[in-house]
Amino acid sequence: MKQKLRYLLFGTLAAALACAEPGAPVPKPFTLAKILAEAIDTQGLDAAKKAYAEGKESDFANLDPNEGALNQLGYRYLSQQNIPAAIFVLRTNAQLHLESWNVYDSLGEVYVIAGDQAQATANFEKSLSLNPKNANASEFLAEFKSSPDALKTMQARFRFGDALNAAFAAQQKDEPVDLPALRAQLHAVVDANPASSANAAFVSNFLYLSESADLKGAVEDWRAFAASPNEQVKSLAESKLKLAELLPRPVEMKFKSIDGRDVDVSALRGKVVLIDFWATWCGPCVHEIPNLVAVYEKFHAQGFEVVGISFDQAPDAAKPSKRQKTAADVLSFTQEKHMPWSQYYDGLYWNNVFGKQYGIRGIPAMFLLDQQGMIISTNARGPKLEREVKRLLGL
Repeated sequence: MKQKLRYLLFGTLAAALACAEPGAPVPKPFTLAKILAEAIDTQGLDAAKKAYAEGKESDFANLDPNEGALNQLGYRYLSQQNIPAAIFVLRTNAQLHLESWNVYDSLGEVYVIAGDQAQATANFEKSLSLNPKNANASEFLAEFKSSPDALKTMQARFRFGDALNAAFAAQQKDEPVDLPALRAQLHAVVDANPASSANAAFVSNFLYLSESADLKGAVEDWRAFAASPNEQVKSLAESKLKLAELLPRPVEMKFKSIDGRDVDVSALRGKVVLIDFWATWCGPCVHEIPNLVAVYEKFHAQGFEVVGISFDQAPDAAKPSKRQKTAADVLSFTQEKHMPWSQYYDGLYWNNVFGKQYGIRGIPAMFLLDQQGMIISTNARGPKLEREVKRLLGL
């Protein structure tokens, strides 16, 4: 039985080694995370534990015990509510990376979800001893000390995170999202620990869902969170309220595009216009480009136009960064990606003039304007973009 198990779990690795030239360095084509995932997913947790024990005695040296891959796998099982598998994978990671503060921090979070405060505390303390600047561990430990109900409050935060993920998945499939229930759950989580650093991210993600469902209705959410005692949440909501002031009137934008064209959005009245706040360094922005190009090519002749607002940062020799691009760099990028529409560039990064005017705190932000120049969506991405463009064009 032992040999059969080894063949099932390490057979692909053996095949790879058989192709290696005699005397050549042995490659490491598989991560330990891949092997453990295969075992857990096909045979169960006990098989993974046995495979790990055998691997240490034999072929383990030919596997890459990549810390990041194991951490990702642990959180994958956590998202699937497979707590025993998540604990096993992350404990394995800790055993292999004894000096990594991050693996103990991850273990602490998993033990919070599992309801084991003692283990959570021990792992957060270990993480903090390895990295005294670990704000996450510090916050968890301080919260444990502040309230006897801290564990329940933490678990509620994680449950809300799961609910958010489920809501985003439903939205991607055009399935209904129960926003009132999600809103109530969010307020309960935020009110239980107003100072939590997780609150701003929770509120930001919820507002994305709220704005996608009903932009005008989302204004009430902006106003509610602008009164938050959490400074990050308050700042986020206040930036959104800048947009609320602009919603009742048509968008006005004038600039010279990076290719020399004069652009006046008011001159595009009568057309459906997408204003794309983006950057070449923004992964989700770049991921959206093929969809945007396809919709542009399909409906441009019928009256659809796009205006790009680049958040790329001007080069700074004193502080170089991958996010820094010249206007010429951005123009070259758009040409390579077949993006023929006009682009605004000022090199000011998050201080982008139009970004500040419209309260942009994250990109991509894709504002869809109707033929009167009114903003009807701030999140016109994915399948929603084509659907809304067709609706507005009456097609």
